[in-house]
Amino acid sequence: MFDEMDRLRTSPHLLELLSHYANHGEANREAWQRRLMQMDGADACHLTKLHGEMIAFGWVEQNTGEIPACYRITPAGLRAARLSQTQKADDEDSTLPEGQNQAA
Repeated sequence: MFDEMDRLRTSPHLLELLSHYANHGEANREAWQRRLMQMDGADACHLTKLHGEMIAFGWVEQNTGEIPACYRITPAGLRAARLSQTQKADDEDSTLPEGQNQAA
């Protein structure tokens, strides 16, 4: 079975793109955001595939009517972005020597 969170953990570009929409949509999830057209290390074709993955996972929704080429984060997308950040912090904590934490 395919694990979307596994895919998110192993794809820095997918995480960056999801984080982009999550950061912009957290204050007002109802607001539509223009499609991100450029990202370092990802060409237009790759970005299109990443947007498609996020739609398939239910992390963003696309506006194809009144405001074309716009997206907004879904509750599932916000959850995935938060989980990925929590897991990243947990991974970083596990690499520190025993007895130390990031606050030290």
